[in-house]
Amino acid sequence: MIKITKYAVVFGLIVALTGVAGVSGWAEPANPYESTLVGIAVPFTNQLTALVTDNPDGSYHYEYTLVFENAAFFGQPLTSFSVGNITGVPFWNQWCDFDFTSASSLDSVYWYVDVPQGNTVHFSYDSAAEFMLVDVTMNAGLPADGQTLGMKPIPEPGALATLAFGLLGIGWTNIRRRR
Repeated sequence: MIKITKYAVVFGLIVALTGVAGVSGWAEPANPYESTLVGIAVPFTNQLTALVTDNPDGSYHYEYTLVFENAAFFGQPLTSFSVGNITGVPFWNQWCDFDFTSASSLDSVYWYVDVPQGNTVHFSYDSAAEFMLVDVTMNAGLPADGQTLGMKPIPEPGALATLAFGLLGIGWTNIRRRR
């Protein structure tokens, strides 16, 4: 027979709370969210605003406004813009107000464009996922990175399993105590 000690209960609580913290996050970022995309290899910056609104069907509309004033080197066009999508959350209605080719990878939503410097570009898509801060990258000769609003990842099965085992441990302890 397994004897459950107070330490096991405390450990179970810690594991359960850690799982909850990892799944839910602690704070919501401002909506709209304004950020600066910064080029590291060759310093250059561009301003980005993200706005998430509700669609009538209960999904969310993600819209990004990029003021493309600076490139790594003078005259280079904006060639791509990507928003992090770590767990491959589904999205649809991908759009840009310039000609674009869309793509998605295991970790991002991409727009491939050819936009001359000095333009403001709008990108958007819809998703059922709520928002949180995610990584964003633009490429104008060299990449510029920052953070913006994007889709909240689907909780990993491991985090949910940890939470479930922690709660089961607490429940088992209570059952054993009552006997």
